Amino acid sequence: MGRVKTTVDDGEGSIPAYRGYLGVSNRTFLDPELLSAVAIEKGPSSGAVGGGAIGGVVSMQTIGVDDIVKSGETVGLRIRGDVGGNSASPPAVGTRGGMLMGFNPSAPLVGAADGMDQPGLFDFEGKFGSVAAGYKLDNIDIVGTYVRRKEGNYFAGTKGRSGFSEAYTACSGCPIWYRAGGLTHVRAGEEVLNTSQDSTSYLLKGDVRLSEESTLKLGYVQYGNTFGELMPSVAQSHNIIGRLRCQRLRSTV
Repeated sequence: MGRVKTTVDDGEGSIPAYRGYLGVSNRTFLDPELLSAVAIEKGPSSGAVGGGAIGGVVSMQTIGVDDIVKSGETVGLRIRGDVGGNSASPPAVGTRGGMLMGFNPSAPLVGAADGMDQPGLFDFEGKFGSVAAGYKLDNIDIVGTYVRRKEGNYFAGTKGRSGFSEAYTACSGCPIWYRAGGLTHVRAGEEVLNTSQDSTSYLLKGDVRLSEESTLKLGYVQYGNTFGELMPSVAQSHNIIGRLRCQRLRSTV
Protein backbone atom coordinates (compact mmCIF):
# COMPACT_ATOMS: atom_id res chain seq x y z
CA MET A 1 0.00 0.00 0.00
CA GLY A 2 1.35 3.42 -0.95
CA ARG A 3 4.48 2.20 -2.72
CA VAL A 4 3.32 3.66 -6.04
CA LYS A 5 1.44 6.93 -5.82
CA THR A 6 -1.28 7.80 -8.32
CA THR A 7 -2.34 11.36 -9.06
CA VAL A 8 -5.10 12.78 -11.25
CA ASP A 9 -4.59 16.37 -12.39
CA ASP A 10 -1.84 16.72 -9.75
CA GLY A 11 -4.15 15.69 -6.91
CA GLU A 12 -4.41 12.45 -4.92
CA GLY A 13 -6.03 9.92 -7.26
CA SER A 14 -6.30 6.66 -5.31
CA ILE A 15 -8.24 5.29 -2.35
CA PRO A 16 -7.52 2.24 -0.14
CA ALA A 17 -9.67 -0.88 -0.53
CA TYR A 18 -9.82 -3.74 1.98
CA ARG A 19 -8.80 -7.07 0.38
CA GLY A 20 -9.29 -9.56 3.18
CA TYR A 21 -6.24 -11.69 4.05
CA LEU A 22 -4.14 -9.77 1.51
CA GLY A 23 -4.56 -6.51 3.43
CA VAL A 24 -5.27 -3.24 1.66
CA SER A 25 -4.66 -2.17 -1.94
CA ASN A 26 -4.91 1.23 -3.59
CA ARG A 27 -7.41 1.75 -6.39
CA THR A 28 -7.97 4.52 -8.90
CA PHE A 29 -11.43 4.93 -10.41
CA LEU A 30 -11.26 6.89 -13.66
CA ASP A 31 -12.68 6.07 -17.08
CA PRO A 32 -9.91 5.88 -19.73
CA GLU A 33 -12.03 8.01 -22.05
CA LEU A 34 -11.36 10.97 -19.74
CA LEU A 35 -7.57 10.66 -19.99
CA SER A 36 -5.38 12.98 -22.01
CA ALA A 37 -1.89 11.91 -20.87
CA VAL A 38 -0.17 9.51 -18.46
CA ALA A 39 3.39 9.90 -17.13
CA ILE A 40 5.18 7.19 -15.14
CA GLU A 41 8.17 7.87 -12.90
CA LYS A 42 10.01 4.90 -11.41
CA GLY A 43 11.53 4.83 -7.96
CA PRO A 44 11.44 7.50 -5.23
CA SER A 45 10.39 10.90 -6.50
CA SER A 46 11.54 14.33 -5.37
CA GLY A 47 8.62 16.05 -7.07
CA ALA A 48 5.81 17.83 -5.30
CA VAL A 49 3.36 14.95 -5.84
CA GLY A 50 5.79 12.12 -5.01
CA GLY A 51 5.97 12.46 -1.25
CA GLY A 52 5.67 9.13 0.58
CA ALA A 53 5.98 6.96 -2.52
CA ILE A 54 9.01 4.66 -2.74
CA GLY A 55 8.05 2.66 -5.85
CA GLY A 56 7.22 5.48 -8.23
CA VAL A 57 4.51 7.89 -9.32
CA VAL A 58 1.79 7.52 -11.95
CA SER A 59 0.58 10.98 -12.99
CA MET A 60 -2.61 11.16 -15.05
CA GLN A 61 -4.03 14.24 -16.71
CA THR A 62 -7.66 14.45 -17.77
CA ILE A 63 -8.71 15.98 -21.07
CA GLY A 64 -8.61 19.74 -21.43
CA VAL A 65 -10.13 22.23 -23.81
CA ASP A 66 -7.18 21.89 -26.23
CA ASP A 67 -8.02 18.19 -26.65
CA ILE A 68 -11.48 19.12 -27.95
CA VAL A 69 -11.19 22.55 -29.56
CA LYS A 70 -8.89 22.84 -32.58
CA SER A 71 -6.30 25.59 -32.79
CA GLY A 72 -7.85 28.84 -33.99
CA GLU A 73 -11.41 27.70 -33.16
CA THR A 74 -13.60 28.70 -30.22
CA VAL A 75 -15.97 25.70 -30.03
CA GLY A 76 -15.33 21.98 -30.33
CA LEU A 77 -17.40 18.80 -30.07
CA ARG A 78 -16.23 15.18 -29.91
CA ILE A 79 -18.57 12.18 -30.06
CA ARG A 80 -17.19 8.64 -29.87
CA GLY A 81 -18.58 5.17 -29.39
CA ASP A 82 -17.62 1.53 -29.64
CA VAL A 83 -19.12 -1.94 -29.39
CA GLY A 84 -17.51 -5.27 -28.56
CA GLY A 85 -18.42 -8.93 -28.35
CA ASN A 86 -17.21 -11.97 -26.40
CA SER A 87 -19.17 -11.04 -23.27
CA ALA A 88 -22.54 -11.74 -21.65
CA SER A 89 -24.75 -10.17 -19.00
CA PRO A 90 -23.95 -11.41 -15.48
CA PRO A 91 -26.07 -14.43 -14.50
CA ALA A 92 -28.04 -14.73 -11.28
CA VAL A 93 -26.10 -14.47 -8.03
CA GLY A 94 -24.92 -17.91 -6.95
CA THR A 95 -24.50 -19.27 -10.49
CA ARG A 96 -21.51 -21.60 -10.50
CA GLY A 97 -18.57 -21.32 -12.85
CA GLY A 98 -15.30 -23.09 -13.45
CA MET A 99 -14.85 -26.60 -12.09
CA LEU A 100 -16.20 -27.47 -8.64
CA MET A 101 -14.28 -30.32 -7.03
CA GLY A 102 -15.85 -32.14 -4.11
CA PHE A 103 -13.77 -32.76 -0.99
CA ASN A 104 -15.97 -35.78 -0.26
CA PRO A 105 -14.67 -38.77 -2.30
CA SER A 106 -18.28 -39.59 -3.23
CA ALA A 107 -19.03 -36.07 -4.50
CA PRO A 108 -19.40 -35.61 -8.27
CA LEU A 109 -17.21 -33.41 -10.45
CA VAL A 110 -19.33 -30.38 -11.37
CA GLY A 111 -18.84 -28.16 -14.40
CA ALA A 112 -21.99 -26.17 -15.20
CA ALA A 113 -22.86 -26.07 -18.91
CA ASP A 114 -24.49 -22.64 -18.62
CA GLY A 115 -21.18 -20.80 -18.77
CA MET A 116 -20.09 -22.47 -22.01
CA ASP A 117 -22.66 -20.77 -24.27
CA GLN A 118 -20.28 -18.27 -25.86
CA PRO A 119 -22.09 -15.41 -27.66
CA GLY A 120 -22.17 -15.11 -31.42
CA LEU A 121 -19.90 -12.93 -33.52
CA PHE A 122 -22.40 -10.06 -33.66
CA ASP A 123 -23.72 -10.26 -30.08
CA PHE A 124 -22.38 -6.94 -28.83
CA GLU A 125 -22.88 -6.93 -25.07
CA GLY A 126 -19.95 -4.56 -24.55
CA LYS A 127 -20.49 -0.93 -25.53
CA PHE A 128 -19.51 2.60 -24.65
CA GLY A 129 -20.27 6.14 -25.78
CA SER A 130 -18.92 9.57 -24.90
CA VAL A 131 -19.68 13.20 -25.66
CA ALA A 132 -17.17 15.99 -25.00
CA ALA A 133 -17.59 19.70 -25.68
CA GLY A 134 -15.20 22.61 -25.26
CA TYR A 135 -15.53 26.39 -25.45
CA LYS A 136 -12.81 29.05 -25.53
CA LEU A 137 -13.21 32.72 -24.59
CA ASP A 138 -10.60 35.43 -24.18
CA ASN A 139 -10.03 34.68 -20.50
CA ILE A 140 -12.04 31.50 -19.85
CA ASP A 141 -11.79 27.91 -21.16
CA ILE A 142 -14.49 25.34 -20.39
CA VAL A 143 -14.66 21.63 -21.23
CA GLY A 144 -17.25 19.01 -20.23
CA THR A 145 -17.47 15.26 -20.88
CA TYR A 146 -20.03 12.49 -20.35
CA VAL A 147 -19.10 8.80 -20.66
CA ARG A 148 -21.33 5.72 -20.46
CA ARG A 149 -19.73 2.25 -20.47
CA LYS A 150 -21.21 -1.23 -20.10
CA GLU A 151 -19.43 -4.58 -20.39
CA GLY A 152 -20.55 -8.07 -19.43
CA ASN A 153 -18.56 -11.03 -18.16
CA TYR A 154 -15.97 -11.97 -20.77
CA PHE A 155 -15.31 -15.48 -22.09
CA ALA A 156 -11.92 -17.15 -21.68
CA GLY A 157 -9.83 -18.03 -24.71
CA THR A 158 -9.34 -21.53 -26.03
CA LYS A 159 -5.59 -21.43 -26.70
CA GLY A 160 -2.60 -21.26 -24.39
CA ARG A 161 0.18 -23.23 -22.77
CA SER A 162 -0.88 -26.90 -22.77
CA GLY A 163 -4.47 -25.82 -23.42
CA PHE A 164 -6.79 -24.61 -20.67
CA SER A 165 -9.25 -27.41 -21.41
CA GLU A 166 -6.54 -29.91 -20.42
CA ALA A 167 -5.82 -28.26 -17.08
CA TYR A 168 -7.54 -31.01 -15.10
CA THR A 169 -6.01 -34.46 -14.66
CA ALA A 170 -7.03 -37.09 -12.16
CA CYS A 171 -5.09 -37.20 -8.89
CA SER A 172 -3.59 -40.52 -7.87
CA GLY A 173 -5.98 -42.38 -5.59
CA CYS A 174 -8.73 -39.77 -6.04
CA PRO A 175 -10.37 -40.51 -9.40
CA ILE A 176 -12.97 -37.75 -9.03
CA TRP A 177 -10.56 -35.10 -7.80
CA TYR A 178 -8.75 -33.08 -10.42
CA ARG A 179 -5.39 -31.35 -10.20
CA ALA A 180 -5.20 -27.82 -11.68
CA GLY A 181 -2.14 -28.23 -13.86
CA GLY A 182 -2.72 -25.33 -16.25
CA LEU A 183 -2.92 -21.56 -15.98
CA THR A 184 -6.46 -21.21 -14.65
CA HIS A 185 -9.40 -23.02 -13.11
CA VAL A 186 -11.67 -21.59 -15.81
CA ARG A 187 -12.38 -23.98 -18.67
CA ALA A 188 -11.48 -23.07 -22.25
CA GLY A 189 -14.19 -20.86 -23.75
CA GLU A 190 -16.03 -20.47 -20.43
CA GLU A 191 -17.63 -17.30 -19.07
CA VAL A 192 -15.35 -15.73 -16.46
CA LEU A 193 -17.70 -14.68 -13.68
CA ASN A 194 -17.48 -11.38 -11.81
CA THR A 195 -15.73 -9.49 -14.63
CA SER A 196 -18.56 -7.16 -15.71
CA GLN A 197 -18.88 -3.41 -15.25
CA ASP A 198 -21.55 -0.75 -15.76
CA SER A 199 -20.18 2.77 -15.33
CA THR A 200 -21.12 6.41 -15.82
CA SER A 201 -18.63 9.30 -15.69
CA TYR A 202 -18.82 13.09 -15.78
CA LEU A 203 -16.07 15.68 -16.10
CA LEU A 204 -16.26 19.48 -15.98
CA LYS A 205 -13.17 21.71 -16.05
CA GLY A 206 -12.57 25.41 -16.38
CA ASP A 207 -9.55 27.70 -16.61
CA VAL A 208 -9.90 31.38 -15.65
CA ARG A 209 -6.93 33.54 -16.64
CA LEU A 210 -6.80 36.24 -13.95
CA SER A 211 -3.68 37.86 -15.39
CA GLU A 212 -0.69 37.01 -17.54
CA GLU A 213 1.02 35.45 -14.52
CA SER A 214 -1.86 33.63 -12.81
CA THR A 215 -4.61 31.19 -13.81
CA LEU A 216 -7.38 29.72 -11.66
CA LYS A 217 -8.10 26.08 -12.52
CA LEU A 218 -11.33 24.39 -11.43
CA GLY A 219 -12.31 20.78 -12.01
CA TYR A 220 -14.98 18.25 -11.11
CA VAL A 221 -14.97 14.51 -11.87
CA GLN A 222 -17.71 12.03 -10.93
CA TYR A 223 -17.38 8.28 -11.44
CA GLY A 224 -19.95 5.61 -10.65
CA ASN A 225 -19.58 1.91 -11.40
CA THR A 226 -21.31 -1.34 -10.55
CA PHE A 227 -18.77 -4.08 -11.20
CA GLY A 228 -17.97 -7.69 -10.46
CA GLU A 229 -15.03 -8.74 -8.31
CA LEU A 230 -13.84 -11.49 -5.99
CA MET A 231 -12.04 -11.19 -2.70
CA PRO A 232 -8.61 -12.84 -2.91
CA SER A 233 -9.62 -15.23 -0.13
CA VAL A 234 -12.40 -16.52 -2.42
CA ALA A 235 -10.45 -16.46 -5.69
CA GLN A 236 -7.44 -18.35 -4.32
CA SER A 237 -7.10 -22.06 -4.93
CA HIS A 238 -5.62 -25.02 -3.12
CA ASN A 239 -2.63 -26.59 -4.83
CA ILE A 240 -4.71 -29.66 -5.62
CA ILE A 241 -8.39 -28.83 -5.30
CA GLY A 242 -9.98 -25.85 -7.03
CA ARG A 243 -12.10 -23.56 -4.88
CA LEU A 244 -15.76 -22.87 -5.57
CA ARG A 245 -16.31 -20.12 -8.13
CA CYS A 246 -19.71 -18.48 -8.43
CA GLN A 247 -21.35 -15.24 -9.52
CA ARG A 248 -21.46 -12.89 -6.56
CA LEU A 249 -23.06 -9.57 -5.73
CA ARG A 250 -21.48 -6.76 -7.70
CA SER A 251 -19.69 -3.91 -5.94
CA THR A 252 -20.68 -0.26 -6.37
CA VAL A 253 -18.51 2.85 -6.20
